[in-house]
Amino acid sequence: CVVATSGPGSSVAVWGSRGLRSTLGHGHAGAQGMRCFSDGRRLLTWSSDLSAAAAAGTVRIWDIGTGKAIREFPHTGRVQGAEILPTERLVMTRTVHSVVSIWDVESGVLRSSRHAPTGAVTGIVPFPQGDRVLSWGMDGDALIIEVPSGREVCRCVGHTDAISVARVFPDGQRLLTASFDNTAKIWNASTCQPLLEVSHLNSVVDADLALDGEVVVTITSSGLTSVWGSRTGRLRILTDTTPPWPRSVETFPDGERMMSISRDSITIWNISSGEVLHQQPGGIDFDFAVSPRGDIIAACGAGIVEVTGITTGLRLARHRLSEAVGQGIGQGPCAVTFALGGALERDGFGPAWPLRDILQHTAR
Repeated sequence: CVVATSGPGSSVAVWGSRGLRSTLGHGHAGAQGMRCFSDGRRLLTWSSDLSAAAAAGTVRIWDIGTGKAIREFPHTGRVQGAEILPTERLVMTRTVHSVVSIWDVESGVLRSSRHAPTGAVTGIVPFPQGDRVLSWGMDGDALIIEVPSGREVCRCVGHTDAISVARVFPDGQRLLTASFDNTAKIWNASTCQPLLEVSHLNSVVDADLALDGEVVVTITSSGLTSVWGSRTGRLRILTDTTPPWPRSVETFPDGERMMSISRDSITIWNISSGEVLHQQPGGIDFDFAVSPRGDIIAACGAGIVEVTGITTGLRLARHRLSEAVGQGIGQGPCAVTFALGGALERDGFGPAWPLRDILQHTAR
């Protein structure tokens, strides 16, 4: 695996199995998040300079091989997130002031920008076709926005509290929203009309889709994880998966397994049977990710990044962020994600090495 790290410093570092390999460059006041392009050669990062009076934010695209920033998208407010849209020709960003913007990757030109007047935008996710995005926020509404015009197509109205997470079904025909009002809802993606509502005993803190959207997995603030049919709402499995302090749930690429994360542990389950397949400790500042093939899990926290084989349980790599002291890399709470790519043959990287599984780690 190759690891990209960033933190309270100003650099983005690239790690190999034997340690620090290179730094991508300087310019961020601590990158808060990353996304990797499918070619494995470019990295999207975002950050905000909290020391500035206006807390200005910046989004950049980096060339992983040269370590140089090749595109910059300046913002006047603090950037809270960014997504690469499916065509990879556009990037969407959101700020703390609920401004959602669409940018052209090649030219850096702002294509559209809109402000959400009724509540903070807490998440955005693209449709698989790339022609629309779904945004949601604290007001309990979910909006479908046209790309690249930024025009509002329709609005899902019905939650009585903030939406914790939203998902677009693989076929782009339905939407899933989960809320702190103890419900999860399925919507028609063309009309934004509700199709199904499933009530829970507590706030729904996270949700995901499995088995090509035929199954929904939800987790509540009490630690109960539910697996239910997305067309009928019929409960398939109910299990107490993540005591204490449940944080999130994520399904595997194969749609047959799920990963639940709590304050102090991670558990991988068989969705159909509820059988525990893998479990390991974590921590309050830990984050986890599963490789695209579903055979490797990465964990980061407490100044350490660790990569483990799920089936074998063998540790594949382990890095201490303190190895990068003096390289402009800081330490702190972290996030992890995997991406796909090809191979790199660049000066400073030695021989070509595969990027089929790039592990990006960012301390934010």
